[in-house]
Amino acid sequence: MSITLTQNAELLMEYVNKTGKNIFLTGKAGTGKTTLLKHLLATTYKKNVVAAPTGVAAINAGGVTLHSLFHLPFGVFAPDDYPNQMAVSEKVNTPQTVTRQLKMNSAKRRLIREMELLVIDEVSMLRADMLDCINLVLQKVRRNTQPFGGVQMLFIGDMSQLSPVVKRSEKALIDSYYESPFFFSSNVMSQTDLVYIELDKVYRQSDQRFLELLNRVRDNELTPEDRRALNEKVAPADKLQKEKIIHLTTHNRIADEVNERELNKLKGKRRSFEAIVTGDFPESMYPIPPVLELKTGARVMFVRNDPEKRFFNGKIGTVEDIDDNCITVSCEDGEVVELEPNTWENKRFRSSKRSGEIEEKTIGSFQQFPLRLAWAITIHKSQGLTFEKAILDLNQSFAPGQLYVALSRLVSLDGLFLASKMPTDIVPAHEKLGEFESTKQETGFLKDQLGKEHFHHLANLAGSSLDVVPMGKQWRNHLNTFDKQANRSKKQEYFEWTNERFKEVQELYHKTVKPLKQIAQLKEAYGQNLNQLASVLSDAKPGVMSALNDLINKLKAQRKLVKEEEGLKQYSKELEELLDFAERKKQSLYRAMVIIEKAADGKTPKPSDLSIDSKPGSKKKAGKKDKTPSHKISLRMFQNGTDIGEIARDRNLTKGTVFSHLVKSVEDGTIPPTDLIEESRYDELCHGLDNIKFDNLTEAREKLDRKYDYDEIRLALKARKEL
Repeated sequence: MSITLTQNAELLMEYVNKTGKNIFLTGKAGTGKTTLLKHLLATTYKKNVVAAPTGVAAINAGGVTLHSLFHLPFGVFAPDDYPNQMAVSEKVNTPQTVTRQLKMNSAKRRLIREMELLVIDEVSMLRADMLDCINLVLQKVRRNTQPFGGVQMLFIGDMSQLSPVVKRSEKALIDSYYESPFFFSSNVMSQTDLVYIELDKVYRQSDQRFLELLNRVRDNELTPEDRRALNEKVAPADKLQKEKIIHLTTHNRIADEVNERELNKLKGKRRSFEAIVTGDFPESMYPIPPVLELKTGARVMFVRNDPEKRFFNGKIGTVEDIDDNCITVSCEDGEVVELEPNTWENKRFRSSKRSGEIEEKTIGSFQQFPLRLAWAITIHKSQGLTFEKAILDLNQSFAPGQLYVALSRLVSLDGLFLASKMPTDIVPAHEKLGEFESTKQETGFLKDQLGKEHFHHLANLAGSSLDVVPMGKQWRNHLNTFDKQANRSKKQEYFEWTNERFKEVQELYHKTVKPLKQIAQLKEAYGQNLNQLASVLSDAKPGVMSALNDLINKLKAQRKLVKEEEGLKQYSKELEELLDFAERKKQSLYRAMVIIEKAADGKTPKPSDLSIDSKPGSKKKAGKKDKTPSHKISLRMFQNGTDIGEIARDRNLTKGTVFSHLVKSVEDGTIPPTDLIEESRYDELCHGLDNIKFDNLTEAREKLDRKYDYDEIRLALKARKEL
């Protein structure tokens, strides 16, 4: 993705890629925060995970919810083990209860330990107590007492928009611990510096008068003249009825009533389309309602961006024709779109044992036409959208930030219509927001600090890569698990072998003492000498890497030796943990070396530079162009453990194309159909096909009550040689 970056956008990229500082990225509505995030994720070398406070925000950001990522409990988090005594009807969690109830499998723990950058989008909705709970989990899992367990944090959001949700029953307890419910009032944020970067170029609006009005709304400084100008936009009900533009309302109930009323006015048959949900995709994360009801002539809004740029999220149109698997929409700009169902994915992140990189895995999907009825939507659902024209219905109570969100959806004041006069009792913004905004640093200051912060980050990276003290503690703990009475434990036979390895780890520690001291001296010295830092690490690397490789090879041999023996299951598991730690330390040293050498040359590494598997000399010599058939390449990747979504991304194909490749392999018997669909679901589908008559896939799907998507039906028919 190629974009032109503003000065502050460039500054963000440099602070993420060159420092370990925690960052808050903000900007008024329409300043390109989402676009910049996508660019960052596509280019940064850091192992990153994206998360958000709500399911819909997570899906929109291409990430996961904070609750699912960190196994956060529901309710209020009191940051000490003796919560203030008061009547609270909600569940109260403490550090002790969260730690005791934290159940994470080894893959999730590995992911969190490997993570270098955590992006939290829509942070305006993140509550202070939840951020303290996240900090606790990070520190415990990473075994690191630094704020956020040493992970770099990137918080993204506009604090003038939607606020954290605090129930009445929770407010007293939260107020007793925090000055405000916002993330910046959390205890952990008082323990760390925050780089505050604001994007200041607005792309959505160019009308200077409207921009100035929006700024006053954002800052809660509306003047009497502003109110008069807005109230002049009140239009009679009959005029609003004639205007074919979207209503923005404060409550779901109002939007639903408007849409249902307008849909009923249309003649013709109502058609209903039910989403196909597979795998793990909780209802709370549905991007749109699971049932879409339409008629020809219905006003609709696209809820996704089209890769082919035929439509975008927020574009309005009218339904012209409805078929079982295609809806034709005529847009206001004259574009006619033949629309097929789209698929949203619920993702989980995992750390690859082989490369140490963080990978995405699709665990569920939601398939539906990317449309919603658009005579009316709520202000909450309009966040992130852009409209040429809109009717604002402001006669209901407002949450802080709702008026700003609603007005900032518009390109100019000319497109604004009000259903009623401006309310006089708009809830003011929280006073702490102004205090937080005043902490923003000047761009010049941040630029001046960048060089020092860059060197400090690289020195920390070098020191961390050579620090084998945690490895020594792990081996000592392992050694202490041996039972001295040999006849009581078969594992005791391997005590001497383990003790020898422990001595080798101690020897490794002594190899790191001198370079670690040199790195500490460089950090304290005046000026920053990257070449000298690179030289220290380069001198230390051969001896440390050789010792690590020797240890890894011995661990692998020992694991193979005891794998088949009875009574050593726990010991085998302990060996796996020791091996995993050693391999991660080796990967850490290699990454640090590459990053620092690149920095000394004035460069930033690419993600592909940082895996040991991709180091120079490891690639095969260039030869003739690979003439392997495309479906065979997809099959090879699938058999190597890459899922369909990842193959599609890596090969720049659609998931449907990859699935059709794999269906060929099912058809020729290379893989069974149950590699692509759960066995119980496949058996149920085959049973259904045996009991119906049909002439085409559409008819088969209808007679199977639309329980299966077209790919699944095609797979079953190909496997049974019936298509």
